[in-house]
Amino acid sequence: MKKICFTFLLLSALILPVIAIAGGDTLSSAGRYLILEAGTPVSFTVQNALSSHQTHPNGIVPLEVHISLKVNGVEVAGIRDYGEAIVKRARKAGKWGRPGSIEIEAIGVRAIDGQMIPLHGAPYAVKGNSRAAVALGVSVATTGIGMAMMDRQSRPMALGFSLSGFFVKGQEAAVEKDVILRGYVAQRTVVKLP
Repeated sequence: MKKICFTFLLLSALILPVIAIAGGDTLSSAGRYLILEAGTPVSFTVQNALSSHQTHPNGIVPLEVHISLKVNGVEVAGIRDYGEAIVKRARKAGKWGRPGSIEIEAIGVRAIDGQMIPLHGAPYAVKGNSRAAVALGVSVATTGIGMAMMDRQSRPMALGFSLSGFFVKGQEAAVEKDVILRGYVAQRTVVKLP
């Protein structure tokens, strides 16, 4: 009899919380829980402007929730709650007019129970303006001016002026503050309500 009672209590302690969690918005002995399904969209804004000059790959970018995340009318993450994005790619503007570029992707949002809910989403990418045409124009113009200024025997040295386009730098990429990003909940997640 003692074995049967012990087995029943053990099974009750193990199975009932699992049933309560699987039921969605339910009560259990530990409190209320919500199930946040995979693929649920989350909308963010970037907290601070970014520049390809100062940004590095794998850096963390702070985000704010743009539209509150709700499940069955209960707020899981409110407006201005913390989120994170990762810098997937960043390249500074370079010589010969090469533009800078940045690519970021939302990776997490902090829920009301304090846990970071993992996200995936479409990367947001931005590229600066190319100044390759300006670099080419500067190279051609300075070479022409150099050839005109030198005498006939020194003109081959004027070809060195063609390298002046090397010093023309492309435009840095910039992600403006308040740009809207989207992320999606990566996996089914249990969120404990306060």
